[in-house]
Amino acid sequence: MRLIDSCEMSIVAEKIVRRLHLSGLIGFDFMLEEQTGNPYLIEVNPRATQVGHLTLAQGAIFPRLFTQP
Repeated sequence: MRLIDSCEMSIVAEKIVRRLHLSGLIGFDFMLEEQTGNPYLIEVNPRATQVGHLTLAQGAIFPRLFTQP
């Protein structure tokens, strides 16, 4: 498991969120095809997923993004 910055995955996640009117913590899990590197959405979870604790850009911690005023 690793954190990947992928424009394709972000676009897919954003479209699903808009279409289904989702809000809150939602986890999108993708797998990359070994030969091509193409991402495939395998599941959507209505909760923070295992990587929710990872540090993001400039030291931001994901769960704190939703708890600070």
